[in-house]
Amino acid sequence: MRRVIFLLAGAFIILLAACDDYKIWVPNCGPDSDPGTEVSFSRDLEPFFQSNCNSCHGGTYSPDLSAGWAYDELMEGGDVDMESYCESNLYLVVSGNHSSHTPVNVDSTEIKLVLDWILEGANE
Repeated sequence: MRRVIFLLAGAFIILLAACDDYKIWVPNCGPDSDPGTEVSFSRDLEPFFQSNCNSCHGGTYSPDLSAGWAYDELMEGGDVDMESYCESNLYLVVSGNHSSHTPVNVDSTEIKLVLDWILEGANE
């Protein structure tokens, strides 16, 4: 019996070690979004970055979210995932679900704005 338990425990540990990508489950991602809102990157998101993110991401830390740089930095840096929008680094950081980032103090309207922009195709 002990041997079976050790075998199962070993198999479980090997299975966990084989996983090189851990997914973060983000509750309520998507259903409340309204992609028909037509979010403008320059009108809606750049001012949001200016007021919430540029103290660190205004050229000091990557991505550079300064006006004129933000869109290219986010898209080329892989911070926007069009296939798994709930796992986009940008969405995770803004919604407070990113473990390696200081939480951003934003409200649900701003989180929805970022999500809607991604759902609309993340257009410039």
